[in-house]
Amino acid sequence: MRMAEWLGRTRAYRRIRLMYPEPGDSLGSKILYKMAWDRNPRLRVFADKVAVRSYIADRVGDAYVVPVVCVAEPGEAIDYSTLPREFAIKVSHGSGGVIVVTEKADPRATLPEDPRVGWVRFTIHPDQLDPERINNLLKHWQSLKFEWSPGRNPEWAYRGIAPRVVVEPLMASRDGGAPARVQGLLLQRPRSGDSLRPWVSGQRKSLHPLRPPVESARC
Repeated sequence: MRMAEWLGRTRAYRRIRLMYPEPGDSLGSKILYKMAWDRNPRLRVFADKVAVRSYIADRVGDAYVVPVVCVAEPGEAIDYSTLPREFAIKVSHGSGGVIVVTEKADPRATLPEDPRVGWVRFTIHPDQLDPERINNLLKHWQSLKFEWSPGRNPEWAYRGIAPRVVVEPLMASRDGGAPARVQGLLLQRPRSGDSLRPWVSGQRKSLHPLRPPVESARC
């Protein structure tokens, strides 16, 4: 890490801690407080699009994990001729950095020739599939660190995640639309003596501690 980058990141962490020494009352302030202070190692598992798969499967079963076509390590080639016609391809170490290939996309939409873009999402038609431009975008995203960049609040959960590429078949609801998304937030642990309804799986199994990630197929 270059000295200028280290100094910028250090100052960003110092600034967010000074701004949010307490959780506050709003949802936004509680999230920023958590970003400033929470260093639970599991956060890095949850942020890693590869490692989190094992975490989910261990607790509620493989049926609740989005299928994966393949996982590619940095520098590993992807054989696009073996991929399904519709799929999503993304990097594992950030929020964003996604290319969705779907029949529902505008057939005129194309990927940018210049890959130097931010953590954005692109949607293209299978007939506009351009492996060279996809590879250029993936390589650019893999060169970035989502944990922090100038102008952004730091997010410790993304520190040190390997910048791998994940390819998934396109998921759709029964009517062909985008599947429903369910999100849950736990911003504060219960105090001693507080009651807390346990989180359980559909089979009424309690959610147990973390196990090491399982191996994924290679691209």
